[in-house]
Formats: sequence, C-alpha cells, structure tokens
Amino acid sequence: MSPAAPRPANATVPGQVVLQIQWRPQAQFAGFIVMALLILILGPLAALRMPTDIFPEIRIPVIAAAWQYTGLPPEQMAGRISSLYQRALTTTVNDIEHIVANSYTGFGIVKIFFQPGVDVAVANAQVTAISQTVVRQMPPGTQPPLILNYNASTVPILQLALSGKGLSEQNLFDLGVNTVRPPLVTVAGAAIPWPYGGKQRQIQIDLDVPALQARGLSGQDVANALAAQNVLVPVGTQKIGDREYSMQLNNAAVALKDLGDLPCLLNLEVDPFKGPAYPILPKDEVRHVGDAVAFVVADTIDQARDAMEAIDVKWTPLPAVAG
Repeated sequence: MSPAAPRPANATVPGQVVLQIQWRPQAQFAGFIVMALLILILGPLAALRMPTDIFPEIRIPVIAAAWQYTGLPPEQMAGRISSLYQRALTTTVNDIEHIVANSYTGFGIVKIFFQPGVDVAVANAQVTAISQTVVRQMPPGTQPPLILNYNASTVPILQLALSGKGLSEQNLFDLGVNTVRPPLVTVAGAAIPWPYGGKQRQIQIDLDVPALQARGLSGQDVANALAAQNVLVPVGTQKIGDREYSMQLNNAAVALKDLGDLPCLLNLEVDPFKGPAYPILPKDEVRHVGDAVAFVVADTIDQARDAMEAIDVKWTPLPAVAG
C-alpha cells in the first residue's frame, strides 16, 4: 500500500470551509452593531459639548475699560480722561501689546491688547488697580470705569434696540438695564455691555435767583444745604423690653418732594450775630413777585392756617422796573 501524499499547509477539510464562511459574516455584523451603538451614544454627547462659536479662538486677551462722564465733549473726554488713563496704563500694567481708545460725548472706551499667553488674572488685577487710583486725578465726580474681559475673536453678533410708544428715554433706559439685560447675562460666553443711549434718571433743581438774592443766598448755599441734609448714616437698633427694634432716621429724602422741604440757612457771612444783607421780610414795599410779607409761628398746623387767614395785606401797585 503506497503512502498518502502530503497535504498542503493551507488545505482544509470541507467542514472547516463551512465554519469559516459562517464565522466571518457574524464577526463583521457584530462589529458594525458595536460601532453603531457607540456612535448613537457618543454622538449626541459630542454635539452637546462641541463649542458653538463659529469664529476661531485667538488667544490674545483684551481688556476694555468704559469711562463715563455725562455731558463731557469728545475732545475733553480724550484729553482729560482717556489720554491720562493710557499714560497710567503704560506705567503700571505689564505685557501690553497696544492700546486703542475711542472718545464720544460722555463716554470713553479704552481697549488694552496684551501679548499672547499673558496671565489674564494678573492683567485684570493690574488694570483694576490703576483704574481705582487714576480716577483721583480726573475731573471731580468721575467714577471708576466698567471693565470687560474678552479676546480678539470676540465680535458683536447682536445689536438690540428698544423702542416703545408713549415711553420716554428714561423709561426705555430703565427697561434695558433692569428687565432686558439681566436675562441676557446668563447666556454662556456672552458679554453684555452697558446700554448705550437713552437718558438716566436725574434730579434737576431750578432756583429762583431773585428770591435767593433778596435773602442773601446763592446757588452754592442751596448745594451746601442739600449736601448737609441729604446724607446716609448707618442706623442701629434699639432694644425696648424684650424686643429689639430697627431704627430709622430722617437724614435723607425719601421722596422727590422731600428735597423741596429742606431748609436753606441764611448767609450770615462771618459774624454769626450779624444780620443778613437783606431783611427777611420787606419793609414798606416788596422787591419782587412772590416776596414773603409775613410769617406765622404756631404750635399746630391748624393754628397756623387760622392765623394766615386772619392776615390782611393791602397792596398798592408800583410801576414796573425794566432794564
């Protein structure tokens, strides 16, 4: 009997061929299922974590300082605030690449561009420190600036304008600051500047100059009276028995009309015993329309009203004085 011929190394029996044909499609199908599951699970997570900014990130930090001085012309804003601030920045702030400043009526915007890779926390601290210091060298009443941090790729993508029928500029400004702006600040990555335009609420006092002169007073006396009688003083508590009450003082005006009730002291010059330059009440003739001719001292308001009704003044018209 002759020996069997040697079998090739890659030869397989028929059963093995069938097993290979059945095993390979199952492995490929299982791998496809696993990859599909991974894409299905990780895909939404990657989409949620993906940055939504369409602009490339430029790691050049920029700090903007917004100065405000109501009514100051652009040239005065540039000369008295922006230029002075820029000189101070170059003295105390490190790693400045360049500075850009724009001056408008009542506003000054100074942008400080830093070198790439600078420590933003240190730069912000230095800018804030010099802003609090240099304000003392600026015109009286200047407030520290608003400081915003962003990078060179930050661009304005939305401009929101407010308008309303029957609403004044003060109402629109209040709506923008107190109603519209706070919800926008909560958007991730958004930098919301202070509203531009409109009018902030201010109190304007109109003075009767002839009446002040008749009483030896000036506008400065009125300003001093407002500053001395409209102050904020910390208030404590008062314990009475087993209860502790919070105290309230009348050291500041609560309503707008309360400012008109603040007394304005007479100008007694240097000598406190010397009378005013003009008499408190006119003698023989009045000097202008509205000049007081009598005053009443009483214990109650009702008594004062009864006394006022009892006063009888006889007027004799005098020729008008022009010139």
